[in-house]
Amino acid sequence: MESAIRREVGPSIVMVHVEPELREKVERALAGIKNPLIMNIHELNIMKSQNSVVVSMHVVVRSDAKLGDVNKAINEVEGRIRQVIPNAMVWIHLEPDKRVGGNIDEIRRAVNAVCSKYGGRIGDINVIDIEGISAMRILVYLPQNMSITEAHNIATEIEGEVAKVYSMPYHVVVSVLPDTKSL
Repeated sequence: MESAIRREVGPSIVMVHVEPELREKVERALAGIKNPLIMNIHELNIMKSQNSVVVSMHVVVRSDAKLGDVNKAINEVEGRIRQVIPNAMVWIHLEPDKRVGGNIDEIRRAVNAVCSKYGGRIGDINVIDIEGISAMRILVYLPQNMSITEAHNIATEIEGEVAKVYSMPYHVVVSVLPDTKSL
């Protein structure tokens, strides 16, 4: 919503506010789900306009599950949300459970290949396994005179290369900092 408004009116500060009580109610409803196929629900977003409410999320399910069985679990998720927000549009992105495991060296090589093209270097890679997903933070040092736009594009390129090495689901944050060691 914020991006659409900026496209229409140009550079501006736009803030969309969703009542915290609504988010808390949705989170409580989702916390009550005890389906053994559902490993994790994350990336929960609640977007409210004058006419509708969209509740979107990523749902990590067991990778050995079949779509028919997962559909029953998803219907449960949708039902819980609609108990709180009766007319909600529920958008769910399904992800199989998977962890990074031994692929950290491959990830480091892929990230290093991108960094070296732009005069950067890789720092730490931290991986934490949480309920069926691997949350990953990759620290990258880039030249100090690089623009924020270029640094963001490089971070996005790194995310794409990580996705080639390690298929979803993962939550990856590429933290870009100025390289002060190259001075």
